[in-house]
Amino acid sequence: MKNALIALLGSTMLAAPAFPQDAEAGSESPASEASYGGQSGPDMSLEAMTPEDEAVNVGLAGQDPANIARYLLASGARGAGLSPDGETLTFGWDVTGEPQLWTLPAEGGQPRQLTFGNGITFSAWAPDSKTLVYGADNDGNEQESYYRIAADGSSEALVLPAVEGGFRAFADFGSDGESVAFASTERNGEDFDIYIADLSTGETTRLYEGTFGFYAHDMSPDGSKLIVSETVGEDSDNLYLLDIESREMTTIAKPEPRANHTNGGFAWLPDSSGFYFASNEDREFSAITLYDAASGEMSVIKEADYDLGGIELCGEAGAYMVYTENVDGFDTLHIDQNGESAGLDTSFLPEGQYQTSCTMTGTKLSIHVNGWRTPGDVYVMDLETGDHTQVFASNYAGLDPDRLIRPESVRMMARDGVELQGLLYLPDETSRTEDGPPPVIFFVHGGPTGQSVASFDPVVQYHLDRGLAVFEPNVRGSTGFGRTYVTLDDQKKLRQPEVSFRELVE
Repeated sequence: MKNALIALLGSTMLAAPAFPQDAEAGSESPASEASYGGQSGPDMSLEAMTPEDEAVNVGLAGQDPANIARYLLASGARGAGLSPDGETLTFGWDVTGEPQLWTLPAEGGQPRQLTFGNGITFSAWAPDSKTLVYGADNDGNEQESYYRIAADGSSEALVLPAVEGGFRAFADFGSDGESVAFASTERNGEDFDIYIADLSTGETTRLYEGTFGFYAHDMSPDGSKLIVSETVGEDSDNLYLLDIESREMTTIAKPEPRANHTNGGFAWLPDSSGFYFASNEDREFSAITLYDAASGEMSVIKEADYDLGGIELCGEAGAYMVYTENVDGFDTLHIDQNGESAGLDTSFLPEGQYQTSCTMTGTKLSIHVNGWRTPGDVYVMDLETGDHTQVFASNYAGLDPDRLIRPESVRMMARDGVELQGLLYLPDETSRTEDGPPPVIFFVHGGPTGQSVASFDPVVQYHLDRGLAVFEPNVRGSTGFGRTYVTLDDQKKLRQPEVSFRELVE
């Protein structure tokens, strides 16, 4: 959750208590006299505001400034998954008030709602494109049940009931279409183990007993191996390959110092001989890397001055590679054919964050866009011709999309020489109510190793329409700015709060 901190640009400085991050034993510290960060419970001296019930008034379409309800009601598709036969798209949509599963013909047409119960948490196509598996928890308790539903919505079954204390993380379908892999804490409510389940019987088999955070990812096309990761802190992981039959775990990467191998996704070669992934091991930014399962060797295929990820192999024999480049929170989409740029024009895409899906049996590529002006659009592109169609458009709930504000990437040098970055949103002249610099709201991302990106944020856009500026800093420890930058909030490297706030405000 974002924490809002309001300051007046150029006139008010954020004040925070200065105290050492690693005080020596027995030394005096202000932390011994007061509570910081809620460590000793809530500060009861603060006057609380109690919300009151009142009727919702959404105002009128096109009204300026628009009511906040209009911003909150603006919606779009959440992700998009192309069926293995390339004929149908799935996506999440909360237009009903809960995120439900919808389908849409890949050529465009009328969306169809498939689920109607508790909001879904994920969905995945079966290899035959006839059914899907989706997850749903009980009123937000995050303990999922797994369901199987026909692609036309005509039949549905509970295949894996929720287990008390079982927090699940879905991985992938097996090649037979009747088994799925997932990670879960259902053994003891604390540690994630690796499981495989038979959907026809509901029987689960624990393949690996983990400690803390072990997660399953993509299964090889022949169904024999499963990519597994082990979390290391908030931003890194170790990488393994699990043989499903023998249950032997092979270490792929367990570097020191730590590195990330999972954020960019995985793409198996069609013959199961290896897979692509993105890693920042021994480098600042994540590069696309090929792992050879027979030799155990890794080789860097693509690298840039920013993080690469979102890897997909598409078309016959995986002739096309699709991936993204994260440039200060704005994605750039790359499409290669046989190792070289395919030369396809992607300038039609709105700015923001991209998520893609494709198959190895055709040349269709679905592209989901979430951006500062785009709650959730979906496009389908032909990788051979470059032809594209927008098959789903965001619902702006009566807002004028031309009045939504684009963020500017701002870089600044800290006093110790570290370059800082953030996204600055400035209200237009028609929204400002006073002369001079506007008041500024600071929205600091969570994580803590997350990143402020150019995605649609209704609360940010609402404040801009009221004449307030918004700054979203990527504080020390944020991802997207190099491996060294991620480590700057590690223990003794963490800057004192007063210094950090001064750097942001000044």
